[in-house]
Amino acid sequence: MLKNLRILLIDGQTASRAQIREILKNVVFKLQLEYASNFKQALEIMEGEERLHSVIVSSLDDKSSLVEFLEKARSTPVGGATNYLIALRSTHQDSSYVADLYLHGVQGFICQPFSADEFSHLLQSSAQSTGKEEVDEEKTQRTLEFLIANAMRIVDLMAQQLISGKKRSGYLLKELQEVTQSLVKMNESIGQQVYEDLLIDCFQKAKPSGRTVDLNRIKHKADKVVHPGEKMRKLMESRNLSVERLLKVLSVEEKDFTQILEEQMPITKEIAEGVARAFGQNANYWLNLQKQYDEANPSASKSA
Repeated sequence: MLKNLRILLIDGQTASRAQIREILKNVVFKLQLEYASNFKQALEIMEGEERLHSVIVSSLDDKSSLVEFLEKARSTPVGGATNYLIALRSTHQDSSYVADLYLHGVQGFICQPFSADEFSHLLQSSAQSTGKEEVDEEKTQRTLEFLIANAMRIVDLMAQQLISGKKRSGYLLKELQEVTQSLVKMNESIGQQVYEDLLIDCFQKAKPSGRTVDLNRIKHKADKVVHPGEKMRKLMESRNLSVERLLKVLSVEEKDFTQILEEQMPITKEIAEGVARAFGQNANYWLNLQKQYDEANPSASKSA
C-alpha cells in the first residue's frame, strides 16, 4: 500500500471529486489530499506547497485550458517534480485526446469507471518514474506508436465493414479524422524529416491486427449479432466490475439493468446514455447494437 503521498485533486464536480477521494483513501495510507475546483485555484495552492507527489485532473471538454494549466503549473515551486495524471471521462477516451496531453507532459491516464486497483497501479508507476524526465524524441516516438496503432485498428474495422457490405460507421470515420489531425500536428511541431523517420520506424514495428479477410468467404459469413446485455457482461468481466458498482454510475433500477444483462429486455435510450458514460462508447453505439439484434432476432424483439 502506498503511504504519505500528498496529492492535489482538481475536479469541478462535487460527486466526481467525492468518488475519487474515497478511492484514494483506500489505496494511500496517511493520504494528504488537497482540493481545487478550477485551475486558478490549483495554481494558487501549488504556489504555496513545499512537496507534492501528484496532481490528478478530471479531463475537460476545453483541452486548451488544461494544456495552459500544465504549462503554468511547471513554473510553480513544486511543479517541476510533480506527476500530472488525468482521470479521463468516458467522452475523452480517444487516442488523439490522450496523445496530445501526453506530449504536453502528462505521465498517466485512468479511465471511467475508476477502480482502486487501477488508481493504485497508476500512482505506483508515477512514483517510480518521478525525476526521470523522458527525452522528447522518445516521448514523440511512443505517442506516434500509440496513434498509428489506433489508426490501423480503425482502418481495419472500416475495411471489414466495407468488404462485408455493412453501412460505413460515421463514428469510426470521425475517430480516424481526429487521429489524423493529431499526426499532422506532430509533423508540424517536430519537422518533416524527423517525423518521417519516426513514422517509418513505427510502421515497421506495428503488429498485424491478427484478423485476416477472406474475400470469397466473408460475403457468405455474417458477423455474430449480440444483445447489448452480452456485450456488457463481457466488458464487466474484463474490467472486474460488479452490478452494484455500475448501478451507482447508471442511476437505473436494478431490476431493469439485470433483465438487460440477462438479455430479457431491450436497452432503452436512457440506460444507453448511462452505459455509455460507464464504458466509454457513445449511446448510439448501444442503441445500434440493440437495433441490429432486433433485426437479426425478430421473434426475440416481439417477445420482449
